[in-house]
Amino acid sequence: MQELKERKAFHEKLPIHHEMYGRYFTITAKLLKRAQKRGQLSIQFIRRAAKFMGYSEMASRLPDMLAQGNDDNDDKDSKFLFKSDGSNFTTLVKPVTRPLSLLERRWLATILRDPRMGLFLDDGEIEQVADLLRDSREAGAEPLFDEEDYCRFDVGHDADDCHDADFRTIFRTILSALRDRRVIEIEYVGYSGNPRRKEVTPLKIEYSMKHDLFRLIYKESENGRIRPLRIRRIKRVSISSRKADKYESPYMEELSVSVSNENSSLERAHIRFANYRVSVESVQPDKRTLKISYPRYEENELIEAVLSFGPAAKVVEPERVVEKIRAKLYSQLGC
Repeated sequence: MQELKERKAFHEKLPIHHEMYGRYFTITAKLLKRAQKRGQLSIQFIRRAAKFMGYSEMASRLPDMLAQGNDDNDDKDSKFLFKSDGSNFTTLVKPVTRPLSLLERRWLATILRDPRMGLFLDDGEIEQVADLLRDSREAGAEPLFDEEDYCRFDVGHDADDCHDADFRTIFRTILSALRDRRVIEIEYVGYSGNPRRKEVTPLKIEYSMKHDLFRLIYKESENGRIRPLRIRRIKRVSISSRKADKYESPYMEELSVSVSNENSSLERAHIRFANYRVSVESVQPDKRTLKISYPRYEENELIEAVLSFGPAAKVVEPERVVEKIRAKLYSQLGC
């Protein structure tokens, strides 16, 4: 929250396109921070950092812009950030922090109103940020939009209640275990309605935009299988003292889907499948074939997403998924 504590009289005079919010300032700030830790930076390191984070010409120009050489003819009134012998750079100033722009503050004020923020920050932290944002209220640091400005469609009606105290506690406990890489023991309600208990390794927390709910992706301790579980079904969770194994990405499946441009389906498909790794296999007039990579445990949800496009989307391969969709459609027809 350091950036929020900057004096408002300073940052509110800066336009949104001020050089302080540009790429040169951002790279230089990171170099100063690294130099303070290491003591000095090599010219090769600065060039690599400039090339990686900046524009093509930065690698050659930036070192000369940052440092004062040992030449006695250097302008004594010039202000440099580093002292250089031509090969190594030693910082002359302390690291700097870029202040947040007014637009960034307004964006923070907007997402602070999202009830899901209570899953990641406790009430005290939310209020602390809100107080810091209120310091600039007279300058217009109001939220960019309110809850009533949203227009939601095609979402489930069984969303998570992010205001529920028990749900928040369980979510934050799982989040703490993920950060500390700890094994957890969960008690939850099975699909049959019976209570169950198991020891698992939490891998990640996923959010389903379509269903507006959070799921825990975990690995079972007994057989190593990776499964999803809706967090709302978890009634109790405790963190073990055992360290979790190193996270291994699940095996990815691939699905080829032919999408026609009927009713702007191509544009909607790229938005709908944006949370997957998608590549274009072939392009035809008013039709494209998309290759979608996904973990096996998300297959049913992905099939539902494809079916939501109706005749505009058709699964090409693998045949296993094609047969699965046929069986699903036949069962809906009562065949």
